Amino acid sequence: MAPFFERAVKGDCDAVAVAAGTLCCKLLERRAMLLGLDQPTQSRIDVYQVQAQQGPSRHERIKAAVLAVARGSNIDDGDGAAEPKGNGNGNGSDNS
Repeated sequence: MAPFFERAVKGDCDAVAVAAGTLCCKLLERRAMLLGLDQPTQSRIDVYQVQAQQGPSRHERIKAAVLAVARGSNIDDGDGAAEPKGNGNGNGSDNS
């Protein structure tokens, strides 16, 4: 490759020098490809869309229910109806 490189950079701008320069470029490209120095010609980009959570996670709901039972407060099961406190007579007191 050395004689072709010398001919290409010698300074003469004739057809032989251009052909020698083209050959040098092709040889360098081929060597880089064989050695694995080239970047792959295709690259893949995957785009993922992530949505923000709308409400509390399942874990947070379970934690809230456990804490509500432990503390003795109203239990909300997520449908908007809380279980009443007391003995079930509807007035909210523990008296019978």
